Amino acid sequence: MALFFAVIAVFVLLGLIYLATLPGNYEIRVSRVLNASPDQVFDRIIDLQSWGEWSPWLMHEPDCPIQFAGNTREVGGSYSWDGKMVGAGTMQHSVLDRPTHTEQKLTFTRPFKSVCKVGFDLEAENDGGTAKTSGAPRTNVTWSMVGSMPFLFRPMIRRTKEMISQDYDTGLAMLGGLLDPNSEHPSFDFLGEQERGATTYLAIPWQGSIEDMPEAMKKGYSELMAYVQSGGALATGAPFSVYHRVKKRATYFVIDMAVPVEEGTKDDKYEVKQIPGGKYHQTQLTGSYDFLKAAWYSAMAHLKMAKLKFDWKRPCVELYENDANEVEHTNEIVTSIFIPVK
Repeated sequence: MALFFAVIAVFVLLGLIYLATLPGNYEIRVSRVLNASPDQVFDRIIDLQSWGEWSPWLMHEPDCPIQFAGNTREVGGSYSWDGKMVGAGTMQHSVLDRPTHTEQKLTFTRPFKSVCKVGFDLEAENDGGTAKTSGAPRTNVTWSMVGSMPFLFRPMIRRTKEMISQDYDTGLAMLGGLLDPNSEHPSFDFLGEQERGATTYLAIPWQGSIEDMPEAMKKGYSELMAYVQSGGALATGAPFSVYHRVKKRATYFVIDMAVPVEEGTKDDKYEVKQIPGGKYHQTQLTGSYDFLKAAWYSAMAHLKMAKLKFDWKRPCVELYENDANEVEHTNEIVTSIFIPVK
């Protein structure tokens, strides 16, 4: 028994030594150029009462209870949230230097306690904040966070930085859409659980890196749609992708490029497969395919917030609701992500 406890003590000691080698502090900085002047961006950022329109967190829980205190556009003004999905906390203005810099104190109280410093740095893209080509004002906006992680949670710093960085990039893109509706920006709708029947489809299997995926999908779907239009098969709906496996931290994919066909279809050129029916959670992206990474991240995050369990035995589906070649603006492209849930 003494030997057992001695071994446990050694493992605990080794764990503590490992944790001590990890950094306790972290810094996150994400930048995006927005089509607006520094003053216009500054006014939006300091208006805490409008944060719900572009917050990458509050979009998951639009009815989250929010309270405001003081003048929300001045130092000392704050807003607090207390949601079932997004946790609870307070953000308060601490520094407002028009039109280049802001700082806020961010205090989380649930699901864990933490205090961070967040801020925005605004820099005109050129003299006077105007673009040389069009004369429209443009501002490079950098959203930052400086914080620390409790000793036992230090291994989570890397993952936390990745998650917050994606949230920040999504939030800045949505902020850009509020400032300039004609700029490319995403909109997300979390449509909840849907019951889907089994789907039969023609498939072009593909696997490879995320860098090679856009070109492969462009070629594959052009081939599939040309085949359908030539009468090679009768499509019963919009094309989609079937995600069988995602590996190496979402950098390598095993997918099928697919067109739905009637059950029982036979085809000499393409493999015919079927997706099992069942319960799926639907997230809808309205906007350019460039925002699909953000859409997938947001969809997965929403599942965790809603405490839904991912069914790993069934593949995810990315459905292209309309033809990107037929819309007037990329902001009109609609894509649905269906994640199987138990």
